[in-house]
Amino acid sequence: MIIRTLVTEHLIEIEYGGVRLLVRKAEIFVFYATFVTNEYYRLKTRPGDTVLDFGANIGDFTVKAALMLNGKGRIIAIEPSHENVDILKANLELNNIKNAEVYETAISDSDGYVNLEGGGTVSSHLKPESTGREERVKAYSITTFIEEAGLSSRDDLVVKMDIEGSERHVIKDIS
Repeated sequence: MIIRTLVTEHLIEIEYGGVRLLVRKAEIFVFYATFVTNEYYRLKTRPGDTVLDFGANIGDFTVKAALMLNGKGRIIAIEPSHENVDILKANLELNNIKNAEVYETAISDSDGYVNLEGGGTVSSHLKPESTGREERVKAYSITTFIEEAGLSSRDDLVVKMDIEGSERHVIKDIS
């Protein structure tokens, strides 16, 4: 792993295996888990697939999946935190990825708005009640999101879901 440059006081640019990412200095383990230890090795992503990255964060898996698609297929990154979305978009641009779509939204058990606590970190999560410190973000149910994204067939979907405990709400909507 090569640490290239300090981009800001909190962001660094790192490189591994030809992939470059902007990562928060305090969260370099995210990049390590995705690329070095291959945390998502069981997800069999092939060119032509549609990849849904629920909880895309800064785009570490989004970038990896896009490279596995080799320009053939579609990747949809879903991330509610505005700060994370900004870094995610920068990482897509840094790696010249053109087949990714970014949705700045949360996935929950219903459509509306939810409270996101810890936005701009790797461990942000939805809170049912406001404490005044959260970011208010748009939310879709999985059913609504699939319609919004124009997904008609589930046969070629690869789904990565890391949404900090809210998985139970999403699964409830599709069961």
